[in-house]
Amino acid sequence: MLDAFGGSGLLSFEAASRGAGPITVVERNRRQARSIERQAAELGLELRVQAADAAVILGQGTWDLVLLDPPYADDPVIWLERAEGAASQALVLEHRAGAELPARVGALGLVRARRYGDTGLAVYRPLRSDSDGSSDG
Repeated sequence: MLDAFGGSGLLSFEAASRGAGPITVVERNRRQARSIERQAAELGLELRVQAADAAVILGQGTWDLVLLDPPYADDPVIWLERAEGAASQALVLEHRAGAELPARVGALGLVRARRYGDTGLAVYRPLRSDSDGSSDG
């Protein structure tokens, strides 16, 4: 799993406590990245924390699950485009409510979109090809 915008680390802590792993957390702010590392150690959770730019890390690998929670001022579609090749099973995007999101980004299709107050949550999954006899989704 990749948590591309670590923030407080809460999403990664929760995933790790439920048995997910390995987990990579990216947090651009070095002080905050060190804080996530310390808290994970105190909780006995194994996380790989990188003080880096999410845009760079997204281009360096593939993860089953990619979590994106970019700053609300950023265009979420740009982050979807940057991340679509990094997610092999699912990409979850938290964004400002009301943002226009595409139904498809590369090989990923939007399977769920919800609004919670000022926050939107979108889930993208790989589209199945017509050649395997199944439908998209």
